[in-house]
Amino acid sequence: SGEYVWFVDSDDTINGKWLPQLCEQVMREKPDVAYFPFQAEYADSYSGKHIPDVNSYELAQTLSAEEFYSNLFSFSGSYAWFAWYSRMFLLEKKITFPSGIYYEDMVFTGIVSNRASKVSTFPHKVYNYHIHEQSFLRERNKEEERVRNRLVASCLLFNERHTCLSDRIREKQLDAVSTSIR
Repeated sequence: SGEYVWFVDSDDTINGKWLPQLCEQVMREKPDVAYFPFQAEYADSYSGKHIPDVNSYELAQTLSAEEFYSNLFSFSGSYAWFAWYSRMFLLEKKITFPSGIYYEDMVFTGIVSNRASKVSTFPHKVYNYHIHEQSFLRERNKEEERVRNRLVASCLLFNERHTCLSDRIREKQLDAVSTSIR
């Protein structure tokens, strides 16, 4: 029922310190999507690969989607939770998550990038992404299922490529699909 939607994973937390400023910026600018960086927090028992610090923004700004996705956004870390999405934008563009697969964030954020027109960035880390051994994406005995789901997500995103705003965005998405498949 709100103006913006935020997808928050149940095992993650929010840094409320920056929410008033983020809210003020979003209400003033009215973007389709408002992105912010996140803080990766690793459990003491975690021994796996650390994720790169992607999508950090130096200042608060509002850009055309083409400027943002061509120059500032990395599809290598495409998580639905590191942005607020205009509810009207999602409804008008009929953007939903694909059902029945993992890595649905990759497809969702790819479709969003193809259909958004106005994007805001916020420089402060609002989201705390908790990484631990027990998550599906890190369980050692689930490798085959993860590969299968990544392939399905990659195919879904590949099938969306015709709606890309520009060749540069399309190439970045195809690079992300290739990396995902590899």
